[in-house]
Amino acid sequence: MKGAGAGGAATSLGRERDPRRALTRYKITAPVQFRWKEHDGWHEGSGITQDISLGGIFVRCSHELTLQAPVEVKVELPKFQHSVGAKQFLQGTGVILRINPSAGFAAKVKFELWRVDARGVASSLR
Repeated sequence: MKGAGAGGAATSLGRERDPRRALTRYKITAPVQFRWKEHDGWHEGSGITQDISLGGIFVRCSHELTLQAPVEVKVELPKFQHSVGAKQFLQGTGVILRINPSAGFAAKVKFELWRVDARGVASSLR
């Protein structure tokens, strides 16, 4: 799942701090691609983020996933002023913690920030 994400998709950004949660959730609406592992192998899907934090994500989708399944996630980020035309995305691996059959899934994910330069070369921004 490394490389550039889908181009031109609309995104929005907001911030929400819930005192019951250890990490701030950011209300980001952005395209997300993901893969999850089942007993018969890896499956692919796509959706839209509902919110994201340093430790996880909620993805709106219609796919049927399995609780505690390993998951790989890639989120295309909105362009920010400092990005100077470069595409940026979050990519990470984790596990599915909660499933809402009518809305999507929540996953604990360790993210890494990636940038795609003008030549199309992706590099990690650790």
